[in-house]
Amino acid sequence: MREYSLPCSSGKWGPVSGFAPSRGLRQGDPISPYLFIICAEVLSNMVRMEAERGAIKGIRVCRNAPEVTHLFFADDSIFFCRAEERNVEAITRVLNRYSAASGQETNFSKSEVSLSTNVPNDGKMVLAEKLGVRLVNGHGSYLGMPTVIGKSKTRAFSYLKERVWKRLKRLKGWKQQLLSFAGREILLKAVVQAIPTYIMSLFRLPLSLCNDIQSMMARFWWGGKDNAKKISWVSWNNLSKKKVDGGMGYRRIIDFNEALLAKQAWRIMNMPELLSSRILRARYFPNGSFLNSGVGCRPSYIWRSIGAANGSWRKVANGWLATVKGCEFGVTRG
Repeated sequence: MREYSLPCSSGKWGPVSGFAPSRGLRQGDPISPYLFIICAEVLSNMVRMEAERGAIKGIRVCRNAPEVTHLFFADDSIFFCRAEERNVEAITRVLNRYSAASGQETNFSKSEVSLSTNVPNDGKMVLAEKLGVRLVNGHGSYLGMPTVIGKSKTRAFSYLKERVWKRLKRLKGWKQQLLSFAGREILLKAVVQAIPTYIMSLFRLPLSLCNDIQSMMARFWWGGKDNAKKISWVSWNNLSKKKVDGGMGYRRIIDFNEALLAKQAWRIMNMPELLSSRILRARYFPNGSFLNSGVGCRPSYIWRSIGAANGSWRKVANGWLATVKGCEFGVTRG
């Protein structure tokens, strides 16, 4: 064990073999994410051992797909299992052992469980009571992404428009007048355009939503207030051009969305060992390649979004090259 120089009982400094910390790590500590990941690896192995013994049965999207029992991201965890008391007891046993070993406790007030519609209501209540969490019809979101997307895509992603509006609304009025055009440019590119990037990497946003976000950005750029209409002397399409071509270098939301989705397609082809690639391959193109795959039967919205990316692919010497709206990327060994 490493020795540290600490004051001894006599008041003098000297080497000691170790010490017990008097304060725990808080969520804002810079080292806490790394420790969460290390501890989550132990929890993952405990769940995997229970799955190997047959105590926990995960879910499969199709017959040949890999079985998924859990997904972890730092301290946010989601478990998948059958709606059986044996599986619920195994998960409870794992969480109790993990809490006793690590000192971390499950926050049951922030935890929830959702079950299939095929499970009777009485059975749902019994399983929820065994877990000690509240029963919900469906999880709203996980890691900031919606878990269930209905028929109305505009309603499912309307919160992006609200987030952009709230961010711009803070600078409306006199604060906006103090910003130069260079300051507005940096704010729009570094803050506003980055808000929907995470969502656009997996989902194809509706065209109307993209146009609404661009309209709010254009109104802020030209200095329009809430109820005042300013003249847009240059269209957003011209502002989206490169600076060398006479534009301002802004991104067109719909084009950037398609480029991010094409990047996901590139990952599927060049990283087949990823869990997401294995699941999509087993579900949509088990006996073929991604380039020859179709939409399939009852596809998910993520798969339809990736397939709708307007990109062209061609084989090069050391991998695949994607061309989306004139931008080329993604050369790797393949």
